Amino acid sequence: MSVPSTATEFLDLLRKSGLVPGSTVDQCSGQFEAPVPAHACADELVKSDVITPFQARSLLAGKFRGLVLGQYRILRPLGRGGMGVVYLAEHRELDRRVAIKVLVGQHASEAGVLERFLREARSAAALDHPNIVRLYDVCHTQGAHFLVMEYVDGNDLQALLETTGRLHYAQAAGYISQAAAGLRHAHGRGFVHRDIKPANLILAKNGTLKVLDMGLARSLVNPRDELTGQLDDTITGTADFISPEQALAGPVDARSDIYSLGATLYALVTGQPPYSGNTTQKLTQHQLAPPPDARKARPEVPAELGAVIARMMAKNPADRYASTEDVIEALAPWAEATGTAPVIAELAGTSSRRLPKPKPRANRNRRFVIAGTVALACGAGLALALLTGGKPAVARNDPPPAQQPPAQQPKAEPPVADTPKPPVVEPPVVPPPVAEKPPLYRLDLSSAKVFAQVNTGRTANIPDPPLPHADAPKGWFTHSWVPACTHEFFVQERGGQSALGIRLVEGPEVGRAEAMLFLRPVKVEPNAKLALRVEYMTAGGYVSADVRVAPATGEARKGLKVLGRLPNTGDRWETTTFKFVAPAADAVQIEFHHHGPLGEGNELMLRAFELREDE
Repeated sequence: MSVPSTATEFLDLLRKSGLVPGSTVDQCSGQFEAPVPAHACADELVKSDVITPFQARSLLAGKFRGLVLGQYRILRPLGRGGMGVVYLAEHRELDRRVAIKVLVGQHASEAGVLERFLREARSAAALDHPNIVRLYDVCHTQGAHFLVMEYVDGNDLQALLETTGRLHYAQAAGYISQAAAGLRHAHGRGFVHRDIKPANLILAKNGTLKVLDMGLARSLVNPRDELTGQLDDTITGTADFISPEQALAGPVDARSDIYSLGATLYALVTGQPPYSGNTTQKLTQHQLAPPPDARKARPEVPAELGAVIARMMAKNPADRYASTEDVIEALAPWAEATGTAPVIAELAGTSSRRLPKPKPRANRNRRFVIAGTVALACGAGLALALLTGGKPAVARNDPPPAQQPPAQQPKAEPPVADTPKPPVVEPPVVPPPVAEKPPLYRLDLSSAKVFAQVNTGRTANIPDPPLPHADAPKGWFTHSWVPACTHEFFVQERGGQSALGIRLVEGPEVGRAEAMLFLRPVKVEPNAKLALRVEYMTAGGYVSADVRVAPATGEARKGLKVLGRLPNTGDRWETTTFKFVAPAADAVQIEFHHHGPLGEGNELMLRAFELREDE
């Protein structure tokens, strides 16, 4: 249907959508008798909580189908995964909020994708643990396949990192311990997750951490849950956190998840993934480079914790911890000190208990002391039996006898000189979190408005970059040095999150299209050590882009320096970090030089961008 222009047309779409009962639409119609613009009607219904802002935007765009799936009303997007979009939804009868993952329509006909989607349902349905997001239902209606899952009100750890920066190492250990507890349950039922990363660990507001996205989970025991040959030949996982054997598409087991947990723990305590570079370079380093030392990036991390991370990320699975239970034990000194140690639910009953601590290893002398103590206890029991006529003593609930003067006790024998006392284990002292310096610049798209600005490259009459759009984030410009190169500078919503980008439209000849995205100026100390973290995605006929830094004042081109390239991501979000020394200037500008063929709508988008001092 066409875009509504009046309130009457808007309410007609609302009625067709099924979001609210017809009686409610009739009541709303009575409030807008005079000709009222559609957007004014939408604003009023949003203020009255009749519809959500997302529903209003969809209806104003003429889209009314798909806002109701079965018994669920779609409220707003939560995010996008490799196979589908996740929405916050509400059951129309139960008023229960859930998360719905809808398989993207164009993928439903692809070989093996639907099987993988249903495999996620089987994986999640077989698991029931407080540290795993629960699955309620799997549905197929109106031509859409979707999962109905537990909605967790909170943020994933990737979003937490982007908001607050790196975490205190004890806090990070507690979160990873909870994730390990959830994986312990999954591994015990024959499932390996295969895509553990900060974005797949969500922290509820009550402090409980849950593992989500079982889309790559594979059963090692259920013959129905095998990948097809086509899917087996592909590499699954995320380049920043993938295990070496998974990067080679080899066999995996629970130790593959342990490797990814270790890489995730490294990212939480240092604020950056274990390895840098493009996707190929990261995969190579996961296979060949030694495990990174977290203490080099963050010296306050205890050496013992650094050793735990290194062992979790050992290249040979045989050198890692054998199980997630061993991981929980290794992280216990820090996790328990912060009160974030996992609680293991007993599925056979209704009770919960804290995971028991491992028994300390006793030395040889201590075993002798224990044996002697047991022997003395047995001797005392035998003497008591003889004094009572050979009858065993029975515990009673009788009132205690009247107190008698204590009998004279023989002097205790002095302790054996060579018998060591059992060591007293003190809980680790967790220092207060170290206050982090705020970033020099962080892209904030939380309140960004959707816009698109068409620009044409440099000509004789336009020597300077055009002014940025009024709704563009502060400091961002776009331009092209190639004459007659047309491109768009825009902010759009992608998977429930806003993204800033440029899109090449046309140019003078094939292969010469170019558009540049600028951030300027950002104040820095001259010659300071800096780190630039970028979360980006490329789409369409994208070829490549390079990232550059230059002084923001004076003759910038003389101080221009290339930091590296952003390779094609294949429509997936990737994160990369560039470390460099600032120019000898008090402010810098960051440039993205985007190249590609013409006429294919190729685009480069940024979802997160942060410049900070490198410690």
